[in-house]
Amino acid sequence: GPGQRVAVTVRRVSRRRRTRFAVWRTDSGKPQRVAAFESRRKGSRRGIWDGLVDGRPAPTGTYLFVPTVEDRAGNRGSAPADLPPQAGTIPGRPGVIIRRLAVQAPLEPVRTSSRIEFLVDSRGQSYRWNVRRVGAARRLKKGSAKPGAPLVMRAPNGVSGVYLLEVRRGRFTTRVPFMVQSAERAPILAVLPTISWVGSDTIDDDGDGLPNALSAGATVRYPRPSSGSEGTGLPVGFAEQTAPLLAFLDRSRIRYDVTSDLALADSSDPRPTDREGVLLAGPARWVPRASAARLRRYVQRGGRLASFGEESLRRGVTVQRGRLVRPTQPSTTDAFGARLRPVRRLGRPAALVPLQEDPELGLLEGTSASLDGFRVLEESLPSSRSRLKLRIGVGQDRGEEAPIDAETGAPEAPKPALTGSRLGAGVVIRVGLPEWGRRLRDDADVQQVTRNVADILRRVRPRPRSPLR
Repeated sequence: GPGQRVAVTVRRVSRRRRTRFAVWRTDSGKPQRVAAFESRRKGSRRGIWDGLVDGRPAPTGTYLFVPTVEDRAGNRGSAPADLPPQAGTIPGRPGVIIRRLAVQAPLEPVRTSSRIEFLVDSRGQSYRWNVRRVGAARRLKKGSAKPGAPLVMRAPNGVSGVYLLEVRRGRFTTRVPFMVQSAERAPILAVLPTISWVGSDTIDDDGDGLPNALSAGATVRYPRPSSGSEGTGLPVGFAEQTAPLLAFLDRSRIRYDVTSDLALADSSDPRPTDREGVLLAGPARWVPRASAARLRRYVQRGGRLASFGEESLRRGVTVQRGRLVRPTQPSTTDAFGARLRPVRRLGRPAALVPLQEDPELGLLEGTSASLDGFRVLEESLPSSRSRLKLRIGVGQDRGEEAPIDAETGAPEAPKPALTGSRLGAGVVIRVGLPEWGRRLRDDADVQQVTRNVADILRRVRPRPRSPLR
C-alpha cells in the first residue's frame, strides 16, 4: 500500500559498493523516474524502498525497480540496460503495484436476486460497502466486512440495469459497476464495453513492472481488480459516457436488458428475431472479429443498432479463457464500413446542424434541428453499402474550424459526427460525440434525440417529449 516499505532483492551485486535502485512509475503515460534508494550495506542483495515519492506516500499505480551495480573499475550496469524501460527487455519480476483499495467485480450480468461475489483487496483492513443503481442516490444495500474472504450478497431485485458497489476503508474509496439482468426481457439490449474497460486498465499482470494493456499490444488477463480511471475503480469513460446514458434511460423509464461485449463473445446474440434493438453504451474500442461480424449480420437482417462513443468497433482482439490476446491497431473503418476521421477538438463550441435529413427516420423529431455546445467530434464517411438517412455535423458557417484539404488548401466539406443509415434491412445510428453524456444533464435537444434513438431501436415512432430536469 502507499507509504508502506517494499523489499527488493537482486541476484548479483558488487561486494565493494552499495546497490542503487531507481523507482520508475510506468502507468501514467511515458515512464518516469520518481524515487531512488540504496541497499543498506555493501554487497547486500536486498534494498528497501520506503514507499514515498517526494516525501509523500506513492500514488496508486504500477512501479518498476531498476537496480544499478558498479564493478571494481567503476563501470555501471543496470537491469534493464536501456531506459526508459521497454517491454521484452526486463529480466525477473521487478514490478510492484501500489494500491489503497481495489475490487474485482463480475464482467458478465447476474440474475436478479442471485448470488454475486466480489473480491476485495482492502490491504488487510476491515471496510464498509454499499450498493446503489447508477444515477440514483438511494442505497439499496449496505454493510461492513472483514478482509480475507470474498464479499458475497444477493443481486438487487427489479428491472435490469447497472449498479455500483462502493467500498470504503478509512478515507479511501473505490467504486465498481456490475450488471444485473431480470427475468423479464426488454426490447433493447444495452451492451457494456467491458473488453475495452479491462484492456485499458493499467495493471501489471506478470510482474515485469509494465502495465498489461491492449493499447501496448500486451496480453491482458481477466478478471482482475480494477484500478480504473485515476485510481477510482470506475472504468475509463464510464462516468463520462456510459453512466449518464443509462441513468437517462432509467429516468425516462425506457426499459433495457444489459450484457457485456465479453458475454456476447461467448454467445450467439444478438439476433433480429428476438432483439428489436442493440445499444452500444460506450466506446467499444476492441471487439472480437466474430462479434463484429455478428453485429453486422444482425443489422443487415433487420436489426437496429445505436453506437455511442468514439473509436468504436475499429480494433480487433481475440478472447481466450481468462485472456485477451492479439490486439490489433485501429483500422480506418468500423465494423459497418464507416470511415472514421481522427477525433477533432474545436477551439470553441460549435452548432451541429443537419447536413442531410430524411424525416422518415425521425431522429430529429421534436428538436430545434440544431445541437449546440459540442467541442469534440469524431466525424465519419458512411459506408458505400449503406443508405444515409441523416447526417449531422458542423455546418459551412464554421468552415474556419474544418480540417484543411491537403491537395486544395481549402477547408474540407463538412462531415457528420452523428449519422443514421440503413444497412441491408436494418438501421445503424452512430453518435461520435464524446460529450453526449455531459450534455444529457440539461440539454433538451440532446435528451430528445436520445429518446428518439431509443424509440427507433424499439421500432416506435419518435414523438416530442418534455425535457427532464
